[in-house]
Parts: sequence; C-alpha cells; structure tokens
Amino acid sequence: MHADVAIRPEDYVVVDGLRMVLPYEFEFKSHVKKRWIGRSVVDVFTEEFRGRDRSYFEEALRSGRLAVDGRETGVDAPLQPSQVIRHYIHRHEPPVLEETIRVVHCDETMVVVCKPACMPVHATGQYRKNTVLGILEAEAPHLMPLMPVHRLDNQVSGLLIFARNKATATKLGKQIESRQISKVYLARVTGIFPSEESVVDCPLSYDHRKGIAVTATDSTFKGRVAKTVFQRMRVSKDQSYSIVICRPITGRSHQIRIHLRETGHPIQNDPLYGGTNSMNRIAFRLEEAMALQLDDVDKLMAGEELHADRGKKRKTCIHREAMCMHCPYMLPRGYPVKLEPIWLHAHKYSGEGWSFQSPTPAWVEQD
Repeated sequence: MHADVAIRPEDYVVVDGLRMVLPYEFEFKSHVKKRWIGRSVVDVFTEEFRGRDRSYFEEALRSGRLAVDGRETGVDAPLQPSQVIRHYIHRHEPPVLEETIRVVHCDETMVVVCKPACMPVHATGQYRKNTVLGILEAEAPHLMPLMPVHRLDNQVSGLLIFARNKATATKLGKQIESRQISKVYLARVTGIFPSEESVVDCPLSYDHRKGIAVTATDSTFKGRVAKTVFQRMRVSKDQSYSIVICRPITGRSHQIRIHLRETGHPIQNDPLYGGTNSMNRIAFRLEEAMALQLDDVDKLMAGEELHADRGKKRKTCIHREAMCMHCPYMLPRGYPVKLEPIWLHAHKYSGEGWSFQSPTPAWVEQD
C-alpha cells in the first residue's frame, strides 16, 4: 500500500471501545540524506530505525522489501546522493478511543471539528489512519483535503480548525500568530480555585526531548512570553475540584497545564504537571487489547464474537506477513500508547466575524 491510497471505513474495527486499524502494507520512501552517503542501507537503517535488528534489514534487502532506486542492491553497497530508498512494511497502528469526531461547522473556506482526546491530529510516528485527518478521510471524504491551522495536545479534547485552501490557512495562521483569535478552554482542577480572576504571566520553555514545559527558575532563564487568564466557573459539591475557564493570551506548548500548576490548582488528572494519575478501565482495556491476535479479530468480524458486546461484525480475513515483527498480534509491539485523557477542553474560538463553540464535556457536569 502506498501513502496516497485512500483510507476507507472498512479499514477500521472497534473492540471494547477501542478503534483499531486492520494491518496493511505500506511503503516508506526517503531520499538519501547527506549523513547517509557512503554507508550501506543496512548500516543506516539498523542504526536509525532501532525497532528492527540488522538481520531483519538484511533479509528485507534480499527479499526486495528494502530497495534502493527500485533495484537489487548489495548488503555493503554504499549509498549515493539523490538515491531513493523504499521500505515496504506490514504496518500495525496503535489504537485510539472510539469516539465520534463531530463536525461543528463547515463552509467553503474552513471545517471546524470537536477532536476526541488521545487522538493524533495528523500522521505521526506509527499513526496514519488512526488520526483525526485519517478518520475524516474515511468517514467524510467530501471534506478533504484539510489543512490544520493550530495545535491541540494529544490528550486534550475540543475544537480544531482546518482550512480548506492555502489562502485561508495563511490568513488564519497570521491571525493566530498576531493573537487576533480568542480561545476559551475548560479545565477541571484540584481543590477550590479562587473566586476572583487570576492571571499567570510566566515565561515558558519547552523541552522537546522530555516532552515537558519548563517555567522560569532564575533571572538568566530565557523562556518565551506566556500569559493565561483564569476564572472559576464552579466548585464541586464535595469541594474536591473546580471547573475553571481558561483564556490563553499566548499559545505555548502545554501553557494552560503548567500555568494551572503555578496557581497551585493543577488539572486533576494530569500527572505531568502535578495532578493525580487516574488509572481507570481504559488501562485495563488496553492491556487486554495488546494480547488480541489477528485470528481473534478475524472471528469477531465474521460474527463469531469472543465476548458479549465485543467487536463489529464484518466478514474478512486480515492479511498476515511472515517478516512482520508485530504479527500475529493486532496491535504493534514495543510502541508506547497513551489513552488517558486529561480534563482540559478547547471550548470556544472566536475571530473576526465568526465564533464556534463545542459541546461541553461530561466531566464538566459531573458531581
């Protein structure tokens, strides 16, 4: 399968509330990078793609699943500038939560959706079909192509704006950069948040290696300007948490999450920034799903259900691949999967002449 092959509804199966992708053939293509020149393709791939060992790449080269310029290549043949490497693999994608992507608004210039938590927006890492864009292509191909114009953390739910043409993408991008678009988030935080408006004006830096934001610790800290305004909406009956309206003035990575920590009231289930790790039934469902084999999914889709209320019925036979490091399992081995949402939701976006609002999450109303 090539990257330009259309994504279809039948590419997915749902088991125990998890949306999974049926394994498929996929071609990775890469031009020879400068640092690769003069080295063998086996040496390069063994060093840079450590999920597979050297013997795998040697066998892939012999069998034609790894090729340079579409021709047979010796194991020790040096790579040359402008050559193209193709690697044909049997791709297994991690699961996402089975939640609907709601279309909030659609016109000839933009599409606005409500993104479920723990669903990547676009292709990244092992994800291609199990993304917001992939699922929209399968379920609403008439909306494509779409161009994201802003970020939304993977574990966060809420409004996501896509442009339908380059002119709109450029226009919205400039409005976001110049802070002409106002954003309202909802968060569920620990304890009783102060009733008066709170403002956190604290420079931030983001450590990409660790995947965490960092605040100023001394006068030599060179962070980027970051400011968020907070207002309490309500306090729970048992006073264990508060619902807070968050208005980010700037748009730094993890800004609201770390600024709430600075107030002393972190997001209740955000352990990265002071909350509590809320182990729930999602973790147990994921543990069961990791043990699921392709034979099990074949039976589920053929109507031979293994457990009550498990799986969607559809007759098929999932392709297996002898060289695949993940077969006979449904889900990929050795790939970290985060399916624990945090209680932060992008609720409302407003710009010049437009305003969009998403449905309120269930955790806002719970008590």
